Amino acid sequence: MSSLKQLNRAIKLKRMEGMQASRESQLALGLCLKTLTAYSKNNPFQLSIGLALTSIIMVKYRKKVKLFYPFASFGMNLLSQFNAKH
Repeated sequence: MSSLKQLNRAIKLKRMEGMQASRESQLALGLCLKTLTAYSKNNPFQLSIGLALTSIIMVKYRKKVKLFYPFASFGMNLLSQFNAKH
C-alpha cells in the first residue's frame, strides 16, 4: 500500500511541475507579445518594413523554407489571440 501512495504522490508532483512549467511558458509568451505590441505601437514603420522583407523572403524561397510556415502560422494565431484579449 505504501508503494501506491508513493506512486500517487510522484504522479501528483509531476502534474504540478507540468502545470507550473505551462504557466511559466504562458507568462513568458504573454510578456513577449506585450513587448512586441508595445514596440509595434512605438515603431510601426520599422515593423512594417520588417514584415514586408520577411514576406518577400518567404515568397522567394518558399520551397526551401517550408519548415517555417507552421511556426509563422502559429505565431500569427497567438498574436491575433493576444490582440483580441487586449
